[in-house]
Amino acid sequence: MSAYQRYLKEIASARHLEGLQEIMRSTLSELCIESYAYLSVGIGANGVRSPFLIGNYDSDWTEYYIRNKLDMIDPVIETSIKSCLPFFWGVPEVVYASRPEQEVLFRQAASFGIRHGWTVPIHDCNGRIGTINICSSKEFVQFKEHIENLEMMLHVMSIHFHASVRKGELANTKRSSIDLTIREKQCLEWAAKGKSRTDIAEIIGLSPRTVKFHIENAQKKFGVFSTRQAALQAALAGLISI
Repeated sequence: MSAYQRYLKEIASARHLEGLQEIMRSTLSELCIESYAYLSVGIGANGVRSPFLIGNYDSDWTEYYIRNKLDMIDPVIETSIKSCLPFFWGVPEVVYASRPEQEVLFRQAASFGIRHGWTVPIHDCNGRIGTINICSSKEFVQFKEHIENLEMMLHVMSIHFHASVRKGELANTKRSSIDLTIREKQCLEWAAKGKSRTDIAEIIGLSPRTVKFHIENAQKKFGVFSTRQAALQAALAGLISI
């Protein structure tokens, strides 16, 4: 059975976000792809977005991205909103920065090894736009050639991944089985109130590094990439009050 065939079989039986992410990560690894992120945004009538981000990017980068609402200026998201076709990005020859703040965004991403990538935009009937972003730190020409050889397979994989993430029972099953420690709950509750990790450390008498440890453990349990998302999931599950 090929990696692709196994992926389609396993993803159909995934029951929670953590398992779904592992299936995608391991399959992409077999296909010699370094990293990926799934980012979906819902755009309401008032223009307010509700981003949801998972994958295996560096957690410090994804936390920063969500906290600073970089999806509002990200040219990859701008292009995804307007297009239904996959596209490359990260170098001037394809989708790239057209404004100073976007140039800063690309430089910041590059410092975390995200130099360029390939994105599949998926528009669903509920008004959300899902994007599978496959990234690399290799030379663009080499990366582009590799992706083009796998393009049809990756496109289908992305559509199945988005559909699985959007299944309501996927998130509900995961939430019901979550068990947070007392420290994880404390850290998420204070984070939900806008406190930084340094603030939380002072409030509950831990080191910032220990607070980071508890928050990242909670993020892993919920299968999300940011403190804000973990706090939201914990509140929806009735594990913390905000």
